[in-house]
Amino acid sequence: MATRAKPEAGNVRAPLMVRVAPAVRERLDAAAAESGRSLSQEIELRLDRSFELVSVIEAAMESYKSVAASAFSDGVRLVEDHMLEMVGGDDAYMIWYMLSYEIRAAEARSGKTIREDEATRHDAEKRVLSNLPEVFRNLPPSFTEHRKRLAAARADRAGADAPGSIAALGVSLPPLGHKGPWPPAE
Repeated sequence: MATRAKPEAGNVRAPLMVRVAPAVRERLDAAAAESGRSLSQEIELRLDRSFELVSVIEAAMESYKSVAASAFSDGVRLVEDHMLEMVGGDDAYMIWYMLSYEIRAAEARSGKTIREDEATRHDAEKRVLSNLPEVFRNLPPSFTEHRKRLAAARADRAGADAPGSIAALGVSLPPLGHKGPWPPAE
């Protein structure tokens, strides 16, 4: 009776019993025959490669996240730069923002846009024109300064809801839908 040769050290294989669908078995048999490997070697190679593939995919995803975050950040900067250019620059942006706030407030009060409702348009016009002198007497911070304040406020309030842009400005504006005099008497 022939004796089985002992495997070399490091070349020991652990038995693994698996059941596969007949179609998978046929594909494995064909791949093993084509490569010149035994069925066990083919299965082991494919299993091992699947672990390597997971590592490659995870590394690619981390790289993609980094590239995507950078591209998003670059895109945001391009949009911000274009937006600032359109409104007259860094210092003028927050002035326009404050004036647009009055338009949004008028629309919130009426439930209609200034384009679709003349009364809303007149309300917005009245509020914008009445607030213009105050805006120019007490200039809001530049957009850059506003972003710095927001970042600082978010860092100070880590874990809590970050303050809205109006609150972080240090500018007193009425809440949307507010009726009555503003600012409130102290």
